[in-house]
Amino acid sequence: MSRRVTLHLLRRDLRTPAFAAIIAALALAVAAVGSVLWLNDRLGRALLQEAGAWLGADAMITANRPLRAELLAWLEEYPEIEQAQSVAMASILRVGERWQLSSLRAIPPRYPLRGQFVLRRSAEGGREETLQGGPAPGEVWVDESLAGLLGVGPGDEVRVGRLSLRVSAIVRLNPEHGGNFLDLLPESWISLADLPASGLLGPGVRAQWRVHLSGPESVLRRVAREATARLTKGEEFVSLEDAQPAVKTLLEQTQRFLRLAVLAATALAAVAVGLATRRFVRDRLDTAALLRCLGASRYRVAAIVLGEFAAAIVLALLLGAVLGLLAQQGFASLAARVMETSSLPALRWWAAWPAALLALLLAFGFAVPQLVALAQVTPLAVLRRNLGGWRGGVLATAACGAFALFALTVLLAGEVRLAVGVFGGLILGFVLLLGVGSAGFAAFRRFSEGAVVPLRLAWRALGNQKGLAALQASALALGLAALWLLAIVRGDLLESWRFRIPPDASNRFLLNVQADQVEGVRASFVEAGFDEPRFWPMVGGARLVAIDAVPVSDESFTDARAQRLMRREFNLSHGLTLPEDNRVVAGRWHGEPGAPENALSVEESLAQTFGLQLGSRLRFVIDLQEVEGVVTSIRRLRWESMNVNFFIITHPSLLESFPASWLTSYRLPPGREAFERTLLERFPNVTVIDVGRIREQFERMSDQVAALLQAVFSFTLGTGALVLAVGWMLGQEERLQRVAILRALGARRRQILATLALEFATLGAVGALVSVVLSAGVGLWLAASVFRLEVALSWGVLAAAGGLAVLGVVAVGMATVQPLLRRPPLEALRASVV
Repeated sequence: MSRRVTLHLLRRDLRTPAFAAIIAALALAVAAVGSVLWLNDRLGRALLQEAGAWLGADAMITANRPLRAELLAWLEEYPEIEQAQSVAMASILRVGERWQLSSLRAIPPRYPLRGQFVLRRSAEGGREETLQGGPAPGEVWVDESLAGLLGVGPGDEVRVGRLSLRVSAIVRLNPEHGGNFLDLLPESWISLADLPASGLLGPGVRAQWRVHLSGPESVLRRVAREATARLTKGEEFVSLEDAQPAVKTLLEQTQRFLRLAVLAATALAAVAVGLATRRFVRDRLDTAALLRCLGASRYRVAAIVLGEFAAAIVLALLLGAVLGLLAQQGFASLAARVMETSSLPALRWWAAWPAALLALLLAFGFAVPQLVALAQVTPLAVLRRNLGGWRGGVLATAACGAFALFALTVLLAGEVRLAVGVFGGLILGFVLLLGVGSAGFAAFRRFSEGAVVPLRLAWRALGNQKGLAALQASALALGLAALWLLAIVRGDLLESWRFRIPPDASNRFLLNVQADQVEGVRASFVEAGFDEPRFWPMVGGARLVAIDAVPVSDESFTDARAQRLMRREFNLSHGLTLPEDNRVVAGRWHGEPGAPENALSVEESLAQTFGLQLGSRLRFVIDLQEVEGVVTSIRRLRWESMNVNFFIITHPSLLESFPASWLTSYRLPPGREAFERTLLERFPNVTVIDVGRIREQFERMSDQVAALLQAVFSFTLGTGALVLAVGWMLGQEERLQRVAILRALGARRRQILATLALEFATLGAVGALVSVVLSAGVGLWLAASVFRLEVALSWGVLAAAGGLAVLGVVAVGMATVQPLLRRPPLEALRASVV
């Protein structure tokens, strides 16, 4: 009996807006979360493969001496891992009397294991080819920067150590950027077979022996764990994060943006399910009353209602799975195009399992308690439209469901802070709006005294139904806030996050300029029509040995970045003028009067890594001499400016006694390569570093991800639009009754339209104002606390969007009331009175 009644009600309710809205909200939540989880999984694996090109492999082991036989034998225990050995060093290449310091790599034929070379074998403008492999014995490859500096092309001879090698290719894209000094120099490649005869591996040479590794992620993790015990001093296991922290940051921020879309969709779906269920329960009061009057127990009514809702959940799961699968296929196609690959890694079905759990938790947290409460009331209370309060068991169900849903959002977010900020912020804001809104709309009734008739009627109607008005305004505010957050604030966050370098930023660094050459080099720039460059002294070889009088080493820290920094030497600079792209965020710059002569200024992220504060004392060893300074300021740098930047800048008195070289940065326009050749002929000891290639590769990766995120966020907007629609649907029944009463009392059509227009404008204005504040607050909090970005919100765009939202609410509202004005008043009153 109950099954037949449930199926009958299900067929009927599928045609009702409230029941359809519940299914749509659950399906959109499943589709949004499922598609993003699938995409997140595939994109993460694809990005790691793409980013693996920074190493030429998935990982590598480096050593400052030839690789030990025991080490290579240990690696042979893992047949799943593909290996390739290479040697890297700084070496001078000569063409006649011209020479240039270069990052030289001796590579085998099976190189790289990840990524490819993009090169040409003919003169400039010739056809490019993409390949994996290296130069043949007797050949050398050079990158475009080195070719320009030496003035060579395919077919020319170049001296590399004792060998004279023929240039056989000009490389435009290099598959390995390890993020150290060697990778900033102009690059060249020779065959690993030519290395012994070159004489470059003489006594005292500073070379790096490498074994590149590629294989399953699980096996590489096991190798990384064992490497701690297997490797000796001078040997290191290098992962992508170790070799290129900037790529790690890019991947982490990408994951955060995708999780932001998931959390926004989840919060909106929760509100949409709750609001739609509320309307559904009100529409089913008559059915519940009839069943109870016919003798059905509350358990039978609960079974019928929950059975119908269980069918809705199954339908929503199926619909959401299909929509999510189609959406992620579209996202995957877009991702494959922007990442310049034929396809992403294969879909793993289990990656989206939290989406199904999400639908169940949304139902139990925001819908089932209301449905159970409907079955528990008495027939008389149902007939009076009075559901009463929730009983203890129902409240416990709601609390457990809401808590479990929040726990799932933390799992989806991967971090508590992001989950609390987005999901908790939106839900808490919605609840607070309900309470404050009820009091606010009650005040509208008092403010209406003495106002014109249409405004008085509109505000009295809102005050008389303050709870419903607050619910509608809150739903409107939340839906609009989500739209602004995803459409406007999200754009501001993305623009701040993307690795965007100004078009006129520097693309060259000039190093090793001696103090007596600074004026001559500066004059060369001015004579060639360039802006006069600013030079900075650099004191190298500084090792940090103590913080606040406590000796430190790499073993003193658990943070991986701190350990890497402690294993290297710092390059310090000194000066009294604050670099133009730096901003002091704490303390006072030591160039101001009264600063101590041992003052240090530390970059913000370095201070966070080492736990430094104003007043911290740092001790360095330089040329066997100890130097100690005190932190008097912390700076925030704009690394994307591509100007000379230092982690630590001191007062001149602290470092003036140490020998220093000078460096600067500048922009070399296309076609001006002859200037560099002339400069190097005049000052042969200086070194030119081309950073344009690294800039190009990193910008390409961030642009690819940003384009993909645009598509993902646009899909999430649908859930916000559904919240708006459901919130609007809540007041239609009361609005129908009010219009019928006004018409029965003789109100003219124009008066009714004016009253309704002012009511819609009030709701729209309150919702739009709150939505702008809420979206801006969440966006600024996300930027500061989660993404650690400096973002300038588009307040003008937000204000304009809020104004357009008010007009939109009035327009949509007036369109929806037109059918109400065409219904006879008696028919409307009969439909609304039991």
